Amino acid sequence: MRLNRAARPAGTVFATTRHGTISGIGFAGAIFRTHFMMYGHNPVYDAPADVDFAELLARKGLVSVHLSSHRNETSLESSWHIAQAHELEAWGDQQALDGTVALQQPLIAPLYGGLSTIEVLARLAAYTGQLL
Repeated sequence: MRLNRAARPAGTVFATTRHGTISGIGFAGAIFRTHFMMYGHNPVYDAPADVDFAELLARKGLVSVHLSSHRNETSLESSWHIAQAHELEAWGDQQALDGTVALQQPLIAPLYGGLSTIEVLARLAAYTGQLL
């Protein structure tokens, strides 16, 4: 059974793989040439002072999507904003430190029609016909 990775603490840099830092992503340009998706963060506000993330999102031909529970600076600069469902409104799964697996069931119906991160990725995979 494949489980989702644990949620990252607020404020963590989401792209530290190949380029090392948020500065490396923006100026390398290799990660987002035509499409870029962000979830749960506000890089326009939180990015280091030497990185003008709003300028990076304003690139011609770039389609940027921001999944967040509320509108913020990044949502305003993005091409699309998707309302994120609260954790109590979404299905999910967890794994405890001892390895115990648990399923999460929604406790309430979605109040504002938001989507969870899993739902957005599933719809994107279904649309593109590829596994993400």
